[in-house]
Amino acid sequence: MIGDVGYFDLSFGRFRQLFNIFYDVKRPTDHATRIPDNFVPIQPPFEQWEVTKSPGQFAKGTILTSEGIEVTRELDSL
Repeated sequence: MIGDVGYFDLSFGRFRQLFNIFYDVKRPTDHATRIPDNFVPIQPPFEQWEVTKSPGQFAKGTILTSEGIEVTRELDSL
């Protein structure tokens, strides 16, 4: 989901959500496990019409980061 913050758990091969920047921990569908102290959600969250989906835009395994972020893959270092 847009706004999810988390990591990929290589032992289970899935994304582990820590929290979502648009929702507080009380949101029933949020599977947040670790929220930073004094966390305040970004408001207002995106409306459905503000989100564009482009299936297939990125190839499987594509890493998306902000400029200047150094990426290291665990499997690449073996």
